[in-house]
Amino acid sequence: MTMKITTVSTFDSAAFWGQEEIQVLHVDDEQAMAEVAADRLESAADRLTVVTETEPYDALDVLEAREVDCVVSDYEMPDLDGLGLLEAIRERAPDLPFILFTGKGSEEIASDAISAGVTDYLQKESGTGQYELLANRIENAVERYRQAREHELVHEALEAASEGIAILDPEGRLVYANRAFAILYGDDPTGFLGSDIERFYPAEEARRIRETVFPAVEKSGAWRGQTRGLRADEATFPQSLSVTQLDDGGYVCVVRDISDHVEREQALERERNRARALFENLAEPVAYYEFEGQEPVAREINSAFAEVFGVTEAEAMGRSLDDLLVPEDHAEEGQQINERVRAGDIVDVEVEREAADGVRTFDLLSVPLEPEKNGERGFTIYRTR
Repeated sequence: MTMKITTVSTFDSAAFWGQEEIQVLHVDDEQAMAEVAADRLESAADRLTVVTETEPYDALDVLEAREVDCVVSDYEMPDLDGLGLLEAIRERAPDLPFILFTGKGSEEIASDAISAGVTDYLQKESGTGQYELLANRIENAVERYRQAREHELVHEALEAASEGIAILDPEGRLVYANRAFAILYGDDPTGFLGSDIERFYPAEEARRIRETVFPAVEKSGAWRGQTRGLRADEATFPQSLSVTQLDDGGYVCVVRDISDHVEREQALERERNRARALFENLAEPVAYYEFEGQEPVAREINSAFAEVFGVTEAEAMGRSLDDLLVPEDHAEEGQQINERVRAGDIVDVEVEREAADGVRTFDLLSVPLEPEKNGERGFTIYRTR
């Protein structure tokens, strides 16, 4: 099946190639004829800039030295005729437009030129009309060449992408898949062609894509989210999916396997759950704090903290730990501890604090959450004696 790529918006070829001009190399051993042809071509089409060469071998040097979009060549020339020049150019640039513009015309020459891979063949005639025709042939040949090159570059980019990329028709059937997509789903790209999305997703996910994702794309032009893909071996995997609508109603799908990301998130969630369980069940009073200005403000306390200091979580949240716990005659000591904590120090000192049953002595351990940066956030443990 031939891959057809439809752009999401109008493609600006001039912007893509950086210029609208067409650089023409005209090769003719008759200097006067070459100069006349160059002048007439540039007059016939403003886009054309024509460089002339009278020696075919020198023309090959020009191709090496500068950008050329099309070669126009005479047939009969000494040392190397037009078809010999074409053969030499094809070794260097297999697809470069080459137009044989000759005063010697015959079916045999035309047949040889076509067999040799000439882009176009035009016989010289009298009058200026022939140059308008030749200019038109040059423009058409170069446009076809540029479009083919654009298509080739797009295809190379798709194949080089690390993400899986697929193109679907408006009915959700796959018409193209790159190598990365094939690796993700465990099959050869050609084996996917014509498959419905149900081939790539579990039934519930495929139904969600048809009933939710595609309508969202048709409404806004794009959709991004997470789904589960279905490999050829029936295994599923988490993926990020981006869908964009094409001008013809089809879709471009960009898929990335996020198994590693999901596993990391799940591992982090397990660590968070374990930390929370430890926090909640620790027998010693613990408070999580964040500094606001000079004050360590309680953001979370465990049940032991509430019991020992006689405060509820609602009463403690958002309050300065110093206001809650530090006796008035220990205020300066509290400020000194705060300075050390904010500097990122791990502080382990004996203190007196206001408990539910009166002032008690504790071993205070304050541990910054990110000691390598600062102590703006952290945990304080009050170990009872």
